[in-house]
Amino acid sequence: MKFGKLVLYAALLFMFGSEFLLFKLALLEPSNSLVIIINMIVYLALALYDTPLCLNLVLFIMPFKSALPVYKIGLITFDLYMLGVTGLVLIAIIKSFINPPRVSWGKPDFILMLFLVFGLSFFLISPNIMKSGYAYFHSIFIPFLIYLLIRLVIDEPNKFEQLKVHILVSVAMLAIGFIFQYVLSHARIYAFNIDPLKASIFFIMAFFLSISYKKTSLLPVNILYLTAFIVCFSRNFLLGLLLSPFYYLIVRTGFSRAFFVTITAITLALTISLAGSASLQDYSRAESRLELHYTSAQLQHFESYQRLINVDHWRSSLYGLAYMWHAEYDRFLDNPIIGVGIGNTHMEAASCHNVHIQLLTYTGLVGYALFMSFFFTVFPQTRFNITPTGLGRDISFLMVIALMIYMNGITNGLFHGDFNYSLFMVLALIQNLKHLIGRKELSVAYEEKEPLDNHLLPISVY
Repeated sequence: MKFGKLVLYAALLFMFGSEFLLFKLALLEPSNSLVIIINMIVYLALALYDTPLCLNLVLFIMPFKSALPVYKIGLITFDLYMLGVTGLVLIAIIKSFINPPRVSWGKPDFILMLFLVFGLSFFLISPNIMKSGYAYFHSIFIPFLIYLLIRLVIDEPNKFEQLKVHILVSVAMLAIGFIFQYVLSHARIYAFNIDPLKASIFFIMAFFLSISYKKTSLLPVNILYLTAFIVCFSRNFLLGLLLSPFYYLIVRTGFSRAFFVTITAITLALTISLAGSASLQDYSRAESRLELHYTSAQLQHFESYQRLINVDHWRSSLYGLAYMWHAEYDRFLDNPIIGVGIGNTHMEAASCHNVHIQLLTYTGLVGYALFMSFFFTVFPQTRFNITPTGLGRDISFLMVIALMIYMNGITNGLFHGDFNYSLFMVLALIQNLKHLIGRKELSVAYEEKEPLDNHLLPISVY
């Protein structure tokens, strides 16, 4: 490792480590403005020196951000992850004027920008502007900054490889913590203040990124991610894992866009059907059935493997979700064109646990069409034939990850938690790798001075 990078690692480790210790000893308050100012000055200076490495370190702490100190500026809360992303975006934009990024901007970026502006404009119609503004900042704006940051910074294959290594090491540490906690409790657990559903995203993402290497030496690491993923007992993600070979076949054969449109239409129809027919009585009967047939001690075990095998638990969850969807869907019908405002929900947890209902209620048909169009256009509609760089295989696995996160959004929502952070990061990487593959192939053909046949390109640049 170069000496400069070693110094950067040491500086950040000392800064964040000492702060964390001081917070734990109650010698500093998270809202201390001096701490925030010092953080930003030091971090921006280091980012000017090596922006990609600073980005990798920010992504490294992403799985653990719930366990790290939180800073409050007015009503807005920042953690080290959000502060890092915000500061890095400023540096990346400044540096992009000096050295423009090597990736091209296209239709998905334009559509996402429209969605961003639309959401900013229409959260003002919310009856609770402060609540909607807070939700917009965390659920849309910060994920957009992550997307923009990766698009600006990860413009070379070696930078992508370094990013993968940092993510894999970080999630490996998280996996060890979850497995250790599960061995002690034998139940669905929280580790590092991270709930198992959010942790499932990181484990499944690291699992697919690690198997993309095709190295038998990484088999123990693959098993580590997979084991940690399983003990989270996330039903939707486990179903997605079983379907992942099918997803992989779809994206490798070039039907990803058609497949996405199909599953969107099917899940939207099912969501509206359930939302339209759900009632509080159905949910109450399902809950009463559980309480009648099982003791309180047995019900406590439903947070472990019983989540997967108990039919009554599935029925109760489905009715509970459908009732939430019903309440929010009625509000969408009151203002179907532009919605009721970002984050303006009757749900106490600010989520109705369904991506379709979230988008329709928050942003109406206009916002729904914009976001789905953005997601649709990111997916390359081509076959992966020849991939000498290995990037084509990486794109395939990233697309599988994106599909799994999206499908999880059908029962767990998308615009809260770590779902949107992870999804926007993956979609940005897909965009960049599409262009990197095309440029790499063009470069190889030019160096060998051979005629370039379009059918040899593993993926279109456009």
